[in-house]
Amino acid sequence: MLVAKTDANKPVVFEKYEGWKMGDYIKIRIVETHTWYLVGEKIS
Repeated sequence: MLVAKTDANKPVVFEKYEGWKMGDYIKIRIVETHTWYLVGEKIS
């Protein structure tokens, strides 16, 4: 599982996404609010 920070500095969890690469847009969920965001890079 990958965890990242958004601009709002809230923890997010990457949903499972097979075969992604750098630059792909992937959907992430902010844990506290369950709001969906799209991010443009993989954060390890």
